[in-house]
Amino acid sequence: MKKLLMTVYNNIQNDARVLRAAEALAGEFELYLYAVGSVDRAGVKSIPVEGVEKIGGTQAYLRYVRGVLKTARELHPDIIYGHDIFSALPLDLLRRTNKTCKYVYDAHELFTKEKGRSYGFVDRLQYACEGKMIRCADLTVCAEKQRAAYMKDYHKLEKEPLVIRNISYLPKGDADAFLHENADFFEKKALGIVYAGGLLAGRRLERLVEAVDRLGSGYKLMLIGNGPARETLAAEIEKRGNPNLRLCPAVPYADLGAILSHFDVGYLFYGNDSLNNLYCAPNKIYEYASVGLPILANDNPTVKAIVEEAGIGVCDDEIEPGLEKLSDTFESCRENMKRFIAENSLESEMQLLRTAVGAL
Repeated sequence: MKKLLMTVYNNIQNDARVLRAAEALAGEFELYLYAVGSVDRAGVKSIPVEGVEKIGGTQAYLRYVRGVLKTARELHPDIIYGHDIFSALPLDLLRRTNKTCKYVYDAHELFTKEKGRSYGFVDRLQYACEGKMIRCADLTVCAEKQRAAYMKDYHKLEKEPLVIRNISYLPKGDADAFLHENADFFEKKALGIVYAGGLLAGRRLERLVEAVDRLGSGYKLMLIGNGPARETLAAEIEKRGNPNLRLCPAVPYADLGAILSHFDVGYLFYGNDSLNNLYCAPNKIYEYASVGLPILANDNPTVKAIVEEAGIGVCDDEIEPGLEKLSDTFESCRENMKRFIAENSLESEMQLLRTAVGAL
C-alpha cells in the first residue's frame, strides 16, 4: 500500500475538512496525519507537531515547517497532501528537493490580492508560496465552484481545481449534560434560534441579539461559542435582562449535533466584503441541515443560491423580517431539508476525492 502524508498547521481536532479527507483516503493509502494535536481515527496514523500545543506565533509555525520536512524525509511518502495556506511553504520546499513524490494542495480559502487592499510582507510571502503550489501541484483542490473558476483565471491554470465542497454532517453525540445545565432555557415555549461558531465582531451577532429581544417572548436565542466578541455579547445580553437570550461556551464538536437538534432555526453570516467571503464555502449550511434546522442568513449571493434555491431557509440582511418570514415558512423548510440532504451526499463528495488522489 502506498504512503500518503497529510499535513495542516491547525488544531486537528477542530479541522473537519482535513479529518473528512483523511478518513476518506485512509482505506486507500497508508495515511499519516501531521498536525497540531492528535486524533484517534481508524486507519489514520496521527503525528503531532512536537512542542506545539496550539497555533500562533513565529516559533510555533517554524517548528511546524521543520517538522513537515523532517517527517517527509523519514517516511518517504508517495504523496504529500497539504491543507490550507500555512502548508504551502513546506510543500514548496519539498517540491523543489523531492521530485519523485506527488503533491496535492487543498486551498481552504480564496487568498488573492484584491485592488484597493494593502498586504504586509508576511501576507505577500504566504500568497506567493500558495500561488506556486496551486500552479505546480499534481492536484489542486478547492472548496467552491466559483472559487475554482476564479483561481483558474487568476493563477493562469490549464484547468480548474477539483471542487470538494465543505459538506459536513454533524455526529449525533450526547446532549444530556448540556440540556440539564440549560433546562430553564429549553423549557420556554418559543421559536428557538441558535448560532454555533466563532464569536467574531463582523458576524452581526449583536444585531441578532437585538432583533430577538425586540420580537418578544415568542422567540429565544442561544449563542454557543468562544471568540474575541464574547465579552461584548455577554454585556449586551446582561444589559437587556431578557431570559430568552443566552450565551454559552463552545461545546465539543462530537456533541454539537445532539444539542442543535433541540432548536428550530440556525443562524449563519458570511460577509460580502471580500472575494473569499463572496465565494464562501459554507459548511455550516450542511451542519444545520443535518439536524433539520431551517437557516436564517444574511444576503450573501453564494449562501442565497444554496439556501433559497433549495427552499431550506431565508437570506435577508434585516434580521427581524427574515425571522418572521422564516417562521411563516418553517414547516416547508423542514420538509425540504430531507431532499437537500439526499441530494448533497458527503460520501459522493469523498468518492470524488478518492478517485482524483488515487489517479496520481
